[in-house]
Amino acid sequence: MMTAFADPQALKRARIPVERIAGPVMLISGGDDGAWPSDLYSLIVQSSLHAAGHPYPVQWENYPKGGHSILFPYVPTTLIAYPHPVTGVLTTMGGDATSNAEANEHSWSMVLDWLSSMTQCDRVDGR
Repeated sequence: MMTAFADPQALKRARIPVERIAGPVMLISGGDDGAWPSDLYSLIVQSSLHAAGHPYPVQWENYPKGGHSILFPYVPTTLIAYPHPVTGVLTTMGGDATSNAEANEHSWSMVLDWLSSMTQCDRVDGR
């Protein structure tokens, strides 16, 4: 998963210029993400925003045992590994059913709270 860091030029070309984001940012990551190191990428985004003096709120929720598919609460979380449709190689999205379900439920409430707080900020400071 960390192979992308072996090619700094490719990493530079693929990087999203997060410093240009003109608004609040919420990051959600799983520490056992089977697709990419989302917790590390979230740390990089958060650090880049802070270093650039990003004037809007930045919140990061990381679930160390969560996998890649942190979605909505109360949906099945047992399909974690499946054969790749082209290669047939068994692919995992990481985490386990319980950790992913907990991440789904907690992150959903965090997103709703965060959006509510952003709405309150809009009413107060005009953004």
